[in-house]
Amino acid sequence: MRIVSKDPFSIPEIQPGYLTAVADLEVFLAGIRFVRRLFAAQPLANCIETETWPGSQVASEADLTDFVRGTAPRSSIQWGSCRMGDERAPVDPQLRVRGVEGLRVIDASVMPSMVSGNTYAATMMVAERGADFVLHGA
Repeated sequence: MRIVSKDPFSIPEIQPGYLTAVADLEVFLAGIRFVRRLFAAQPLANCIETETWPGSQVASEADLTDFVRGTAPRSSIQWGSCRMGDERAPVDPQLRVRGVEGLRVIDASVMPSMVSGNTYAATMMVAERGADFVLHGA
């Protein structure tokens, strides 16, 4: 994040740096390759009519890289990117950012891991609890 104005109500510039680390990109590419091999193997291949996303036209390494860079950040929820928990976590159990007075994180990123149920419900629970903390000064 970068402050772009002296006005405290102006929106900061956010540059999350998605896939700037080569290892992160490689994980996505390896995942696509694995799923393609899996669906090409028998007997599963008999059940597959066509690959719809990203599609068979996305075949070269350059095409796959472009696909991942163009879609991955928008298609994933950033679970645990600002997790709450013990003293090593950036967010405490009251959703306060450690070391930053008056700042809380109240979204799915505070969850240490992805829930196995409805993600909307879990996120709403965090929001409800965060609202209680803010309203009651916890």
